[in-house]
Amino acid sequence: MSGPRADDRGAAAVAMVGVLVAVMALVAVIVGAAQGLSSRSLARAGADHAALAAALVARDAWALAQPAQGVACAAAHEAARLNGVVVTGCVVEGAVATVSVTAGAGLTSASAQAKAGPQWSGTSRGPTG
Repeated sequence: MSGPRADDRGAAAVAMVGVLVAVMALVAVIVGAAQGLSSRSLARAGADHAALAAALVARDAWALAQPAQGVACAAAHEAARLNGVVVTGCVVEGAVATVSVTAGAGLTSASAQAKAGPQWSGTSRGPTG
């Protein structure tokens, strides 16, 4: 065959492949962003739950004048495990626990920190000091 049509053969297939590659790249970006948001939400919730678990145990140990750091952080680790996150830091001061966690892996990982404990906590032994 001769003429202009001979040169156009297969052009639509090449254009379609280009469109498909662009769509697949867009889907990959959207899925990655959604995983990142999911990891961030999971990290925040996991940090909150781990800090609350640690604070509850710390409060009980503190009320009995027992050391709280070890048992409270163990409770934080267990709560974090149950929520699908990993504790990266745990500090207990009196009956207040501060817990840092990480969720996800690789490019979609996220970190969060939460603090929990009674409002009156510190060096005093109760709500009125």
